[in-house]
Amino acid sequence: MIIPKTYKEQLKSAEQRVKEHLQDKGFKVEYEGGNGDLIDMVFGTDLIMSHPDFGVKTIQVKANEKSYDQDYEYVDWVIIATPFTIYDNKTKKPIQL
Repeated sequence: MIIPKTYKEQLKSAEQRVKEHLQDKGFKVEYEGGNGDLIDMVFGTDLIMSHPDFGVKTIQVKANEKSYDQDYEYVDWVIIATPFTIYDNKTKKPIQL
């Protein structure tokens, strides 16, 4: 296992793990941000994914719980990569898939 060296690499790794986990649960990638693109910078959205039962979800990915330190007005879910936890951004409660 290669350990990421920078925060940017850690975040990219976290985003990849979250994306793959959700795909394994039947989600489809509609949008994947990166490198400070407009949707990420303005709306805080790293991923937009859809699922027949959950609909379309805008997602902010965090590498760990410590990184979840602010409110994201425009996203539906905040997902912590380690340990994998999905939070409803409005209620701040965990979601089970």
